[in-house]
Amino acid sequence: MRGGALGALLTLIAVVIVAVVVFLAVDVFLFDSATVKRVRGDSGSLFSAQQQADTFSAADAVRIGREEAERVAAMTAREIAGQVARQEIAQRTGDVSTAATLRLAEAPALSELSGTEQLAAREAKRVAQRIAREVAAEVATDELMAYVDSLTQQAADPLAVAAAEQQAESEGAADNGDVASDAAVPAAESAATTSQATPVAPVDPKPAAPKPDRPKPQLAPRPDPQSTASKPAPPKPTTASRPAAPEAKPQPSAVDLKPWWPTAAVGEQVLSLRFAGEAQADNAGLALLFTAPPASLEAVADHVRVLDDNGQVVEIEWSSARNPALVQSQPLSVGRYVVIIDKALTDRDGRQMMRKLEGPVFIRGR
Repeated sequence: MRGGALGALLTLIAVVIVAVVVFLAVDVFLFDSATVKRVRGDSGSLFSAQQQADTFSAADAVRIGREEAERVAAMTAREIAGQVARQEIAQRTGDVSTAATLRLAEAPALSELSGTEQLAAREAKRVAQRIAREVAAEVATDELMAYVDSLTQQAADPLAVAAAEQQAESEGAADNGDVASDAAVPAAESAATTSQATPVAPVDPKPAAPKPDRPKPQLAPRPDPQSTASKPAPPKPTTASRPAAPEAKPQPSAVDLKPWWPTAAVGEQVLSLRFAGEAQADNAGLALLFTAPPASLEAVADHVRVLDDNGQVVEIEWSSARNPALVQSQPLSVGRYVVIIDKALTDRDGRQMMRKLEGPVFIRGR
């Protein structure tokens, strides 16, 4: 009895030992369990191990994702800024050829991303906001100057074509004169050669005939001064006067098309100007678009001055449009004007202009 019980006990102990060894082996090689780490003294608990893993993931996302976020943000900001600049130019100038459809890539919601991806997305968004402000101003200026260059090239092409045609005509006339002179030289040489080669027949000398006496010229009677004075002088031929060439309309310069109002976003605590230029309506000339409706048309008349190209004050009759933040003037003649907006101008809520604004506006006319 004792031998059988002792054998059964030893067998049970052996089975338990084998089970523990197998469990520890599987736990170490497959799951890297925190229990084994506690046995070896590597870690305190599962919470501390998970906290270390999360800390490493966040630091890794910030460190590795920063450069990639800056690259993607700069590329996206430049593309969006270019599209916005072309769209603004098309809206302000009415040039449909420069209009572009704004295309934005759809971004997934942060709630749909994992913890590490959320950290990388937030970092990319923060970097994109910082880079977009730097890139947008540069790209918008480049797009505007490219549009101004295209306008200048279009205005210069007809003048260049006319100058080229005039130069071609003058060169053609000079070439025709040279050809005529070159053709005259061989003709003269051939005539001289013919005269030298043809022998002249000798002429028999004959007695010269007596020269007849020439009659003496009779003097005409002097005209009577009274009769001469009474005759009216013949009228001088008059040449038909050529019609005067039409005066060329003045063209805007690059300075006239450059925005002089704040292009960056302004706070809601102040009043500012969004656009100044030629009105689109036929019965209006100058248009000013503010960030909020002005206090009244009388306030606009008191605090907004318009000067012509000679520095003289232009009397303006302001009127409101469908948009209360837009005020327009009566039709103006073609030319360059200077708009001066005083800082004391306020909106309907009493908010004052952020600063005094002054800049040119070119009216093309219709």
